[in-house]
Amino acid sequence: MRRLIPLLFMGLLATYLVRSLLAPFHEVSRGGYFLLLILILVSFAAQLWLFLVFFRAEADEPLFAESAMKSLAFHGMGLNSFLLTFTVIRDLVRFPVALAGEGDRLSGWASSGAVIFLTGVCYAYGLWNARFRIVTRSLLFHSKLQAKLVQLSDMHLGTGPGLEQIRSQVDRVLELNPDLIVLTGDIIDGDIRFLEAELKELSRLRCPYGTYFVLGNHECYWGHQKSIEAMRGIGIVPLVNEGTEIKIGDRTLYLAGTGDPAQQWFGGPAPEVPTPPSHTDYKILLAHQPGIAARAQELGYDLQLSGHTHGGQFFPWNLMVRWVHRHHGGLSLQGPLKVYVNRGTGYWGPPIRLGTASEVSEIVLGGTNAP
Repeated sequence: MRRLIPLLFMGLLATYLVRSLLAPFHEVSRGGYFLLLILILVSFAAQLWLFLVFFRAEADEPLFAESAMKSLAFHGMGLNSFLLTFTVIRDLVRFPVALAGEGDRLSGWASSGAVIFLTGVCYAYGLWNARFRIVTRSLLFHSKLQAKLVQLSDMHLGTGPGLEQIRSQVDRVLELNPDLIVLTGDIIDGDIRFLEAELKELSRLRCPYGTYFVLGNHECYWGHQKSIEAMRGIGIVPLVNEGTEIKIGDRTLYLAGTGDPAQQWFGGPAPEVPTPPSHTDYKILLAHQPGIAARAQELGYDLQLSGHTHGGQFFPWNLMVRWVHRHHGGLSLQGPLKVYVNRGTGYWGPPIRLGTASEVSEIVLGGTNAP
């Protein structure tokens, strides 16, 4: 029965697109109509493979044409998202226009063609934006100690950016000359056996006070213990429900990391936020899920660094994510606790960004005029 849910859902979406978006083409160009119909049906079929086969397979289970099917499913997911969004917007506008006696203007092939054209433009720009644009977001916080941290999050090695893009992201971090580097989850998103080159790039993340990592939900899908061991093997320190004191000059930074709730689904421990020692000068919690902020506030942390949301990644989800997550992207407050949510250094699913940008976060502690 559970397998029928995505089948019915995809069927309804495909039917809506065919009837509302494609139907006007049938009388104008039957060849064009059937070509668009085949493209839509193939993309929805690939997404069904993603939900019914790929997501249900074991992490080390080989699947036929996995890479090609996954790429087709992700591209189809992005294209269909834009098609559905713009078609719904057009149909909502059509109702008041129809009441005014001008409904035919938005019912023909021209309006459907405009939706398809707009989808193509947005998707093309989104591809470029995700592949070639990365921003450095800098924040300055008042602290008794002075240090520069750089945060990476949601790189999704294995399903997201390719090797050259990962190399440029690592180069960007090293150019910032950080004292400390933190990776806030969803870094690994694939079979460790096939990520040797990507992990070699991450091994270049060296700095005076070390590089630290916390689990995200996607590491758990591929085996959280394998991800922990892989990170440790390249010199990156995992923090799973634990913290460490870092001496910086004559001050002490407490850096802690909590696990991800997804660990429990795969036989791991429940996430716990370590209690910070009272004698430390500044307390930072690394937590992939920003919703853990309430607990971090209770325990007296000064700053929480998170990821997970991707800032919604592309339109319209970059707007809707605000309804799902209180801390959805950028800097926000949970009482006195400052929460910074990195919008993702990479991306997941459709290789696009529209309305957001991939980011590297530069966090400077010690500013006398900082918040």
